[in-house]
Amino acid sequence: MEEHSNRRSDAGYRQIAEELIRWYIRSQRDLPWRRDTDPYRVWISEIMLQQTRVEAVVDYFYRFMDRFPTVAALAAADEQEVLKAWEGLGYYSRARNLHRAAKEIVDKHDETFPGTLAGIRSLPGIGPYTAGAIASIAYDLPAPAVDGNVLRVVSRLDGIESDVMLPATKKDVTERVRHMYIYGKANPLTQGLMELGALVCVPGTPHCDDCPVSEYCRAYIEGRQEDLPVRSPRQKQRIDKLCAGLIRNEGGILIAKRPETGMLANLWEFPLVERSRSRKQIVETFQDQYAIEIDSMEKTGHVRHVFTHRIWEVDVYRARGSAASDRCREVPLAELDTYPMPNVFQKMKKWV
Repeated sequence: MEEHSNRRSDAGYRQIAEELIRWYIRSQRDLPWRRDTDPYRVWISEIMLQQTRVEAVVDYFYRFMDRFPTVAALAAADEQEVLKAWEGLGYYSRARNLHRAAKEIVDKHDETFPGTLAGIRSLPGIGPYTAGAIASIAYDLPAPAVDGNVLRVVSRLDGIESDVMLPATKKDVTERVRHMYIYGKANPLTQGLMELGALVCVPGTPHCDDCPVSEYCRAYIEGRQEDLPVRSPRQKQRIDKLCAGLIRNEGGILIAKRPETGMLANLWEFPLVERSRSRKQIVETFQDQYAIEIDSMEKTGHVRHVFTHRIWEVDVYRARGSAASDRCREVPLAELDTYPMPNVFQKMKKWV
C-alpha cells in the first residue's frame, strides 16, 4: 500500500480539477476537432493524434473530414483510398482499424457511434486511452484517458516515484484521475489534463510559472519536477540495412504491394531487399524475391528512416528492368502518386 499512500482526498482532487478546468477554458488552443463534440470527429482526431504532433495533424484532419465527412462515407470507401488519405501520418494500422471500425458502426450500430464506454471500447483499434478520451470529450462521461501527457502531469502532481511504464502505475494514475471528475465537467477536465501536459507540464523542464495548479504540485513544492516521472529506458532500436530499387522500363516504374499483415501492411513500396555485399548479389536478390530481371543498376542515394522500434538504412538504386511475376505492378510515372506509400518511400521519389 506504500505506492498509494500519497493519494489525496476526493476534495483535494476536485479542487485541482476546478482550477485546471478554469485554466483550460480560458487558455485552450483553437483546434478544429474542439469546435464541436461530434463523436465521429472526436474519434478521428484522437486516432490521428496517437504518436503524432498536433501541428502535423491539423491539415490531415481537415482533408480527411472533407473526404470522409461521415462514418458512412468512411465505411463505404476502399481501403486503398483510406490509406492514401492517411499517407504521411505513419502507423498505418490506425487507418486500417478506422476503416474496419467504421464498417462495424454502420453494420452493427445503424451508423450511430456507440455512446457507452463498453461500446466504444469494443470497436477495432480503440484501447483504454482512446475509449476514455471519446467517452469523456464527446459524451461527458467520467472516463479517464491516461496517455503519456497525463501520466507525466499526475506523477508530478502527486510525487509518484514508481515507473510510469509499469501497468500497476498506469492503473494507479487512472484511479487518481477518476477521483478528479466533477459531474458535467468531464470534457474540460480530460482536455485540460491533455493541454497542461502538452503546453506547460512538458518533458524535461516544465513551465511551472505558467501552471494553474503548481501550488498543489508535490514535485514543484519539493523541487523535483525534472526528476519525475520515473520512466524505464527505451529498448535500443534495431537497425535494418536494406536496398530499394527504382526500377524503370518503357511502361513506367515497378512497385510492389506489401503483405496484408505486419509492418506497413497493404501499402505500396519500391521493391525492397536486404542489403548484400556486392551489386551482383543485390541483383540476384531482386530476381529471387520479385522475379525482376535487371538490365542495369546504379546507386543513386541513401535514405535513413526512423520507426518506433527500428531504423531503416536504405541504399537506393536506379535500375532498368522488368518483372516476370504478379508481385510487382508496372505503373506509369504520372499515376505513381495515386498509390499510398509510406514516408520512407516518399523520400525516394526525388530520384525517380
